[in-house]
Amino acid sequence: LSEVRDEKWWESFYHLVDALRAGEDAFECSDESTYRQCISSITLGHLYPVACAWVTGESKDGTVPYENGVGRIYYTIPKEEFAAKRDAFENEIDRILGETVKTSDTAFEKCIELYNYVTSHFTYDFEGWPEGLSEGATYRCLTEKKGICCEIGSAYAYLLLQCGVDALEIQSNDDIYHAWTYVLLDAEGYHVDPTWGLHEKDELLTLKYFMETDEERANDGFDTSTLEVPLFLDEKLQYPEGLSFPAGNERYKRLWECYYVNLDKENKVLRYAERYDGRAYEFPYE
Repeated sequence: LSEVRDEKWWESFYHLVDALRAGEDAFECSDESTYRQCISSITLGHLYPVACAWVTGESKDGTVPYENGVGRIYYTIPKEEFAAKRDAFENEIDRILGETVKTSDTAFEKCIELYNYVTSHFTYDFEGWPEGLSEGATYRCLTEKKGICCEIGSAYAYLLLQCGVDALEIQSNDDIYHAWTYVLLDAEGYHVDPTWGLHEKDELLTLKYFMETDEERANDGFDTSTLEVPLFLDEKLQYPEGLSFPAGNERYKRLWECYYVNLDKENKVLRYAERYDGRAYEFPYE
């Protein structure tokens, strides 16, 4: 994302998040275009989901949304109510991360541990959207542990971002619509599909959709040359030209026909089963 968002954008966005966490009504912002991008439902939905459904840049009281380097924040619910939702959301994210990963974990360990968590705790659910929360999809997915592919892919990406792993929800809009997560690991891109990996807690996790290449995604039925990432949309809902999200490293190919058993973090080994035969094999991941 930093390839199409300059430093002024990032500074402005962080000012917005700081203001939201402090319950303020305005934030320092470089220019009006950046203001619109930072406070958009797309940006907030992916990068600070709790604000997406209850924060807007549309004036409700006749004030000017942006002027003289300051952008206004308009809450659609009382600020005290938003503050309660914000704190509950952040506490839930802290709980998930605290129970799933450690600060000392490698990026790969965070990827597989959070993948196992999302695929075993979340469920696919297309029904039951609360009225008025259609723009808060990732928030609802993270708090209620249910959603469709774009929400689950975005939720997995959000959790990875919170512990220092670069990840984004990515979409295919060709013959069928589907979304998953694009992850950068050791400067290499990979496709991870937590929706297709969903499983019951007492079942083994298939690694078929973990750290896939473009070729393997093509075998799944997707043209990876036409992928879209919502966060790359500009304020006119246009994508920048020349973007690509390559994934060509087959380092984890051996795992695609296998099931996850556990991690031996001390020896940096992932144990997997080729079938439900009770026998575990080892894959050195570092």
